[in-house]
Amino acid sequence: MNTPCKETNYAPDKDGYSLMDVNKEHTRVHRYAYVLANNLTLKDIKGKLVRHLCNNPRCINPEHLALGTNQDNTNDKIAAGRVPKGTKHWNAKLNDSDILAIRASREQLKVLSVRYEVSVSMISMIRNRRVWKHLK
Repeated sequence: MNTPCKETNYAPDKDGYSLMDVNKEHTRVHRYAYVLANNLTLKDIKGKLVRHLCNNPRCINPEHLALGTNQDNTNDKIAAGRVPKGTKHWNAKLNDSDILAIRASREQLKVLSVRYEVSVSMISMIRNRRVWKHLK
């Protein structure tokens, strides 16, 4: 970015985003900043995300905001290294020793899926190193 972030003065929510009321509806401040800067309305961007290219959820600098999809936002997070891996992931059901045991096991996928309470496809992805790649 060639310009610094401009942070909103509105208090952030638990995820770091600030909310405001626009036409009696709660909206995130950065969404409103985006529509104002691009001569749009909130209805024009309904169903789309306003992404922070600077990775700062409090930023309202229009140069740091871009319209996109959930997939665009996920790609941004991955590129910025903001997706937690392994046990640090908010949805992790397994730990490092579970992963190593699954990979070392010769048992059937179904047996392991019942034991570890995850899907057969998850066990397969673990064995094929499509997930938990950071573990050797």
